[in-house]
Amino acid sequence: MSEKRFSLLRPPIFVRVVVYIATLASIVMAMLAAAQKLDTGWQKAAFVFYVLAMLGLTYSVALIIKNLPTTVKKAKEWLRAHPFTGKLMDDFGFRKIIFAIGSFVMSVGYGLINGYTWLITGSIWHGALAIYYVMLALTRGGILVHHKRKIGKDPDEISVEIKEATTCRNSGIVLLVLNSALFLVVLMMTFAGKAFHYQGTLIYAYAAYTVYKLTMAIVNLPKSKRQGDMTVEAMQAVSLTDALVSLIALQTALLAQFGGDGSKQPLYNGITGSIVCLGVLAVGIVIIVRGQKRRNQLLKIANSTRIQQNEQNGK
Repeated sequence: MSEKRFSLLRPPIFVRVVVYIATLASIVMAMLAAAQKLDTGWQKAAFVFYVLAMLGLTYSVALIIKNLPTTVKKAKEWLRAHPFTGKLMDDFGFRKIIFAIGSFVMSVGYGLINGYTWLITGSIWHGALAIYYVMLALTRGGILVHHKRKIGKDPDEISVEIKEATTCRNSGIVLLVLNSALFLVVLMMTFAGKAFHYQGTLIYAYAAYTVYKLTMAIVNLPKSKRQGDMTVEAMQAVSLTDALVSLIALQTALLAQFGGDGSKQPLYNGITGSIVCLGVLAVGIVIIVRGQKRRNQLLKIANSTRIQQNEQNGK
């Protein structure tokens, strides 16, 4: 009995494919029948399609659940067999930089869109958003440029580490400038009633994405510090900043859509926006201090090493 059950839940791959296709076809036919887009003769077969769809879906879910661990394991083995995807899975710092490329492109896109709207309409709101996204793109872009220049160099070389610390410090400085643009956005939300808007059910998708982004930004903070690369730490700080700003954007959108008369919305947005600005300010200061402190330590080591080498050469 156990062997029969085992074979049913672990059939050959072609059997699974046939089951999935048949289930999908049954669901489509059932939906068409429900919409009455089939001939009258076919309507009599609607019950059969519903039953087949229910059975097929139940069996498909059971197959997926039963075989998911094995499938995931094989997928990981296949990905690790390739240099790029293997490094992407196992190297947090490398993964962070690769994903930052996509975030950089998105920041540039948002900056261009808001900048164009600003030039066409003269809207200070879109102008402030354009400045914010441009500064966000510059921060990420500066870190990416550093990593491009670092390719082929010894990561333990002290000159490389000094440049990492310098890039980290400079990223913090740009975050402070970015915070100024963000503060302007918050002022407009508070005193001009401006808000972000997401149409229809899109707001629920954005809410889920914001929660995910903020959670991952917080969870990955300890990982970034363990990498031994201050630019990865700086990039994680930028991700945290972006997630905090997404949080205030989500609040304004939720209040605009579900907040009723909206008489107190500017107040709520102002309070949350001020907290976010203080958070971004703190992140920027911490990055500047850590980067400068590490840079000073490395410069002392480099100077000490240079002095020792000159003394040895003099002898």
